[in-house]
Amino acid sequence: MIAESGLKNLDEAAVIRQKMKKVIGLYPRFAGGPYELVADLYYAVSHGDDYEELLRKIIRACIQVQHNAGEYLPLFVALIRLLIELNRPDVLSEILPVFSGILDGTDYYQYMMVVSRGRQLCLKDAGKLDEFVKEVEHFWKLSDLNDVTHGKLARYYMAMRSELVKSGEEINNLSQQVNIDELTGVDNRRALNQKMVQWFEKAGNDQCSLGIEIMDIDSFKHINDTYGHRAGDVCLKTLGNVLQDVEKENDNIFCARYGSDEFAILYLNQRDEEIMKTARRIKEKVRQACTKEECILMHVSQGIFQAVPDAHDKEWTFVALADEAMYEAKKERAGKICFRTRESQTLTD
Repeated sequence: MIAESGLKNLDEAAVIRQKMKKVIGLYPRFAGGPYELVADLYYAVSHGDDYEELLRKIIRACIQVQHNAGEYLPLFVALIRLLIELNRPDVLSEILPVFSGILDGTDYYQYMMVVSRGRQLCLKDAGKLDEFVKEVEHFWKLSDLNDVTHGKLARYYMAMRSELVKSGEEINNLSQQVNIDELTGVDNRRALNQKMVQWFEKAGNDQCSLGIEIMDIDSFKHINDTYGHRAGDVCLKTLGNVLQDVEKENDNIFCARYGSDEFAILYLNQRDEEIMKTARRIKEKVRQACTKEECILMHVSQGIFQAVPDAHDKEWTFVALADEAMYEAKKERAGKICFRTRESQTLTD
């Protein structure tokens, strides 16, 4: 129940907490344990309350239930998601070992992907770049397995719908919704994975360039904490609208939401200067959109990696290098662009 929820607004956080209290009422053994504490954490974060002591209690409670960790799996995933959103690798590094191994031998690929993202955050914070790149590779493998599972379910669902509803328009809308991020309107990670595989193979076969850009909203946690998660959602929608406009201008540009406040852009067979021109135009369009719409002023940091794929490359290596470039941009200053090739790296506004 709580594992399927993100921290979007005060009302949702209150509902999560209320549902968890009902569960605790039915199962008193959960009282005072991780379920109740995580529910209180969702509520405290969304209301801007201090939650450091609550985090300490959660760590202790998780250690106490380590012998029966499988019973807390949905809660564990919800907690990892929240800690990633809060950018707390310090707490993640203590929580992740408690639940190590409970997903082994299962097909809970979405859960495994959340855990992998948590590990990536910890490894990046610790400066263990080699291990970070390996974890990114692991994440992409899990993502592929998850796509296969969801693809089977989607095909089954669409077959059932075609028997019940003969309208081709409804079937078309259903297939599109599978690949669309509901909040921002751009393609989602599932669609990104599919397009990345297609374009990576095409670029390798044609020996043309493939560029990937990873961007995120600077100080997004501060926006949520200061102005509320509704304001954060407006920022995400505004950026999504900008990327949809850019995507319509060029068939060789593909935009998708990568996760949380991160977005990915693929560039097929584009020159370096064309990609930089597009990246700067996105930055300017975001600035203009923030002055016209009900959106607070925000900045984006952008990391780009561009190369012709060779026999040793994998899709995830391009993603990891673009992700590293984005963090290089952030280190320099918020709102920077870091453009990286195999031979050079450039930082610019």
